[in-house]
Amino acid sequence: MLSGVYIDLRVIEATRRLVATGELWSILRDNRRLVEGATHAEVLQRIERGLGWQDHAMKVEAKAVAEAQHGALLSLDRSAPFPFKEEFPDADEVVQTRLGSQGPLLQLPGALLVRSVSRSHRSPRPRNGATD
Repeated sequence: MLSGVYIDLRVIEATRRLVATGELWSILRDNRRLVEGATHAEVLQRIERGLGWQDHAMKVEAKAVAEAQHGALLSLDRSAPFPFKEEFPDADEVVQTRLGSQGPLLQLPGALLVRSVSRSHRSPRPRNGATD
């Protein structure tokens, strides 16, 4: 299973090799060279072949593809029309819970009883039966 902050061991190995040169690095001056040296496709392929990490590379790339596809499924297409009215319950329709009831009857502080969910579009009724 690939999880964590740094899942691609090829990048870690490339970084280790860069740091192992003993050279003194200045991030402002050398940042681009360090990033490219540890993430360049040719560098990663050399490490992959040299250490026999083809299986690991395939898993890292497959995870990246799967995450991109999952993200695309969860994105909102703002150019698409809003769902049709038929997909939502009508104001007069009683919405059932997954257990088949019409929702819980909540007793709130004070003198009001309110039926949640299915009757929420109606005004609460007084507890003692009095009318407004």
